[in-house]
Amino acid sequence: MIGRSSTPKAGLHAVLSLVVVVAVMMISIAHHVDIATNGKKFGQLPNVATSDGKAYSVEESLLRSTDGAEETAGESLSATDTTTYSTRLVAQTVPSLQADLMVSLISSGLATTIAGLGSLHILASVTLTLTTRMSVLME
Repeated sequence: MIGRSSTPKAGLHAVLSLVVVVAVMMISIAHHVDIATNGKKFGQLPNVATSDGKAYSVEESLLRSTDGAEETAGESLSATDTTTYSTRLVAQTVPSLQADLMVSLISSGLATTIAGLGSLHILASVTLTLTTRMSVLME
């Protein structure tokens, strides 16, 4: 029937399109982070900065930074080390972002399941009510 939008296929297409969109987004995020970090994970990236990213780590009195120059704790970060610190932040954010996308996918699937079960419950209730009324009318 033309113009009918509440078919089971429409719901299936909506769920499948959401799955495809989330999968493409997760692949895209992973691809861009791999480019930004040269394929390294968060733990593989060097950490030479304090937690605010403005100075060299206080825990080590003298360390070799990622740009090859020796730096003293407390000095401002060089441009190369600032980039490394930013890259670490990007790599740290990725798992959280991917988890958020998966939660949205799972919650929409759960909502669809609950709506489907509610529809089945209503259908079963109507069927039982009509069957009971018909059997009472037949007697």
